[in-house]
Amino acid sequence: MIRLALAQLRRRPLRYISLFFSIAIAVSLTVATAAISQSLRDSVHSLYTAPYESADVVAGLHNATPDQARRLQAEAKRLGATNTALDQQVVGTKKSGSAQLYQPVRVEAISSGPLMWQNIIDGRAPERPGEVLLSAPDDDSTQSNPDRTKANIGETIMLNLPTRGSKADVPVKVVGHTQPSATEKLIGTESLYAFPSDVATWAGPAPNDNKPVVNGELRIALPNGANASEFAQKLQQRAGNSIQVATADSRAQTLADQYFGKRDHYFVLLDAFVAVVAIVAALVIFSSYQVLAAQRRREFALIRSIGGRTGQLVSSVIVEAAVLAAIAGVLAAPFGLWLASFAGRHASVVGVRVPLSDATLSPLATFAVALVGVGLAVLAAVPAAWMAARRPVVESLSTSESGESSRVGLILTALVGVAIAVSGLWLGQRMLNAAADGAVSAKRVALAVTAGGLVVLGAMLLFAVIWPLVLGLLGRVVKLPVLQLALSYAGRQRLRSGALVAIVFAGSALVGAVVTGQDKVAGRLEEKAASKALADVAISSVDGPIPEGLVEKLRRTPGVTNVAEPQTVRIEGSQPARDGGATQNAPGENVLSGSETAYTLSAEDARTVLRDETQGAQPGELVLGRYSPWREELKTGDKIRIFVGGQPVQVKVRLSDSQFTLLDQDLAQKARQAAKDAKLREAGLDPANSEAVQAFEQRTGKTVPDFPVTMILAMLGGGEKPSASESRKPNPRDGAPQTPGNPNDAARQPDHPTDAARQPGHPNDATQQPNLPDVAAQEAAVKRVRQTVDAFPQKLVLKDGVAYRKAGTESVNRVLTVSKLMILASVLITLLGVLNVLLLTLTERRRDRELLRSVGLGPARGTLSLALEVLLLAGAAALLGWWLGSVEGLMVAGFVLA
Repeated sequence: MIRLALAQLRRRPLRYISLFFSIAIAVSLTVATAAISQSLRDSVHSLYTAPYESADVVAGLHNATPDQARRLQAEAKRLGATNTALDQQVVGTKKSGSAQLYQPVRVEAISSGPLMWQNIIDGRAPERPGEVLLSAPDDDSTQSNPDRTKANIGETIMLNLPTRGSKADVPVKVVGHTQPSATEKLIGTESLYAFPSDVATWAGPAPNDNKPVVNGELRIALPNGANASEFAQKLQQRAGNSIQVATADSRAQTLADQYFGKRDHYFVLLDAFVAVVAIVAALVIFSSYQVLAAQRRREFALIRSIGGRTGQLVSSVIVEAAVLAAIAGVLAAPFGLWLASFAGRHASVVGVRVPLSDATLSPLATFAVALVGVGLAVLAAVPAAWMAARRPVVESLSTSESGESSRVGLILTALVGVAIAVSGLWLGQRMLNAAADGAVSAKRVALAVTAGGLVVLGAMLLFAVIWPLVLGLLGRVVKLPVLQLALSYAGRQRLRSGALVAIVFAGSALVGAVVTGQDKVAGRLEEKAASKALADVAISSVDGPIPEGLVEKLRRTPGVTNVAEPQTVRIEGSQPARDGGATQNAPGENVLSGSETAYTLSAEDARTVLRDETQGAQPGELVLGRYSPWREELKTGDKIRIFVGGQPVQVKVRLSDSQFTLLDQDLAQKARQAAKDAKLREAGLDPANSEAVQAFEQRTGKTVPDFPVTMILAMLGGGEKPSASESRKPNPRDGAPQTPGNPNDAARQPDHPTDAARQPGHPNDATQQPNLPDVAAQEAAVKRVRQTVDAFPQKLVLKDGVAYRKAGTESVNRVLTVSKLMILASVLITLLGVLNVLLLTLTERRRDRELLRSVGLGPARGTLSLALEVLLLAGAAALLGWWLGSVEGLMVAGFVLA
């Protein structure tokens, strides 16, 4: 039987060509995708692991005192640490190419000795105060941040560090270049590394104190063989709850997980897509083997009539499938690895900022994928061969229609299709209910894809049974000879017709699901790209309020349609202590530590300057941005009490993906008025007596100063603008701090450098597509705005939201090219399956064509009849499959984006 199988492959290779390519494409795609996915995860993890390669334990410090940091180092030494390194961090700005324009920067202390982790490209590490090490910008960072310029070794650059208590710039000398850190490579925040004593000097005071604070990490190395987990537990007990201690591996994994966030859902979709492609390939193999086995019924019957057994025949088919799949796998697996390597070398071209130059897959995993390909081929071939080989010998020898199918088989197939579709609908409803409750995980994404696949599979089986029967019934009614012949063939050879319908239905459903789902996911990804800079231009001051006259000049700048001035409000998590006493929160109340900078912006005001108007604060709402230190303690919907100017304010919390924390401006003004009234009463005045209050303020100045304006936002022309009823002239309370502009807020929480990667999302995020303008017109307007800002002598930070948005959108479009190539591969698999069925049909109907020609049906009419048959079968399957796939694709995409 093995000789029989090999002879079949050798003498009739064209019969198996579609099977060969289906297996090869499925294996190569799976290998390539698995290699890229694993390489991406490994690359991100390696970026975050780099600082901890020589460390075993990490302690995170946030607003700690220098004494706490020293005591923690001493405790680590007493517990047996061999080396410690305090990576203190501060935030500030660095002067860009313009005379007065600055850009945000994160300054970190560099540790000498065995715990130094920076990979220096050229130059050296700082050895004395006043020296810094810069990370060299690559093409991606320069594209997303056009203000960033490379400083050469030996060049002096100017830093401005508000935390040091002075407005003067600090000159530092560049002594070397290093490779970008994970924060820079993945998020884009520029970092530089300074001498430890400099960073300690530049550190600012605590929010409610005038003492210096320490933000950063303490990295600890242990002796060989020491248990890092036990050490971390002991140090945590001595450090207290305000300091988080973890093993280095755990810390790196946490940071990588924070970066991936919901990106894991897209990885699951990609993996599921590859799995579905493999399933379509398996369907092609199964359908093709059904036709092949039906065609070989007479051959099987002859072999059985001379003593061959059913098991031997099935074994022969298994050998055929295994040999064919093994050859395809051997050729396809290296090709898949080459595709992955090619994609890795050109990762930046398709918008991937993570280095993927080593996009490989382990030999064991590659072998496993190839083995699965062989298994799919064998599993798809066995049922068809078993059914063909078990038919009665006499019936198989006498029948001339290899495409017939039994009524029992049709009924069973239809019942199985109904059961599969119902189970898919049930599972899909469960997943939709979970999404409505906010319970979306990578596992549930995979289950949602499974549910959609079951619905499509069940519908495919039903349609493959019903549609040929319908066409056969129509063939009894239609009188046109060519059309009647096409309908009769489709209804008579139901097995072959059902195989063709199944192949086209599955392929069309897959392509429809990916295309429609991709459009929805692409829209969300573009929204995410746009949300990095929702305002077109953001300008903030380095050392105080926005200079007078800047707003008016911006409004007169050509291309600027709206300008807003958000007010800056300092909010406290607990009542500030008075006279050295304790904080004054109510007993049992959830006390939030520290303070937060918020900006006043209502949802109505957001329409004047934001491309996405859903980000504004609703009445009574506090919107926590992704950098807020309170995100870990609160959730959307919580009602808490905060303090503004010492006055209690009740707010409703919403977590947002915005750059900054927002506060309802009415709440801020009411708190300011309450603080003013309290001070007037302390002075013995009645706040309701306006004349007395006015006279008092004329003598002493304002009782409570207005909230300062440290940032302005501008909307540029070139796109659709708000309606006249929505676009009003902003007043000093307007604005929307949604774009990176304030350097202190853009780099808040330096001890958690990856907080910028968190994307918690909100249901409102997807309710409206950002209003994207004409990029060319906006780029010209940005240049004019830059010229306007350059004319002012004050130190200002300008963030170009147009460039950020353009780079992000182009990156999304390029990344989606990968899925388009995979769509092309699935279409190719489907076409190969259809071609294989057609070739087998033409071979089998050779005698039929000769008989038809003898009675006057010429070649042209015969070809037309075959074309009509294929069109009726494949056209209907393609339309229905595309529609159902589109519905399921939208369902899965909506679940992922919930």
